[in-house]
Amino acid sequence: IGINQWVHIGCILPAYTKTLNQPPYILHNIREIVKRCQKKYKCDICSKMGASIQCYENDCHTYFHCQCIEIYYSKFNRDILEKLNVINGLLPNLTTLCSKHNKIKIKNELNDTNQYEINNDRNYSKLKSINLSSTIYADLSNSIIEFSLSNIQLCIGSLQIKSFGNYDYLLDNDTNLNIYPNKYHATRLFWSTKNARQKTLYHLYIDVEQTYHNEKSNHQTIEYP
Repeated sequence: IGINQWVHIGCILPAYTKTLNQPPYILHNIREIVKRCQKKYKCDICSKMGASIQCYENDCHTYFHCQCIEIYYSKFNRDILEKLNVINGLLPNLTTLCSKHNKIKIKNELNDTNQYEINNDRNYSKLKSINLSSTIYADLSNSIIEFSLSNIQLCIGSLQIKSFGNYDYLLDNDTNLNIYPNKYHATRLFWSTKNARQKTLYHLYIDVEQTYHNEKSNHQTIEYP
């Protein structure tokens, strides 16, 4: 967003939930949105400024940092998270439920009532889902810059992720618990196994061999009269 100034797409995206409609998504006025979050929105968990995630309740004005709300919900039982429709602390539209309103929701779920449905037209607008795999554009200085997930690279110390890969090969009925990203590529600088005094660059590639259609058991012939 400026010289040596960066912002995580995942951190700033929730601040655009009311303006994101159909993909590809375009983020306008990023600098202004970042400044607004830094000066106006305080996290309800850590009490620090810079929060971007708002409670889904229309009349609730509590905000959270991405990491804070994710850690908060990581302590919840998986069954409760499924009932709340919360993944990594977020609802499908990148808002969340604060501690007050998730307790109300959980209580009503346990009582088997429908008085506090998230999709209740009286209290809420329809819960839209934001597709995070879509292309995202950033509007900086009246110019559009594209952020395609296939082109994003990540550097963490000596670890460099060249390609995050994809999960396009997964099937709806796939029961395999060992899921790996296809076309994943990462490198890391580490000590050599041949010379302890030297460092070498190690590469990790993941290419998933798709054998589903090669197995006869996955095919069947249907005869019509």
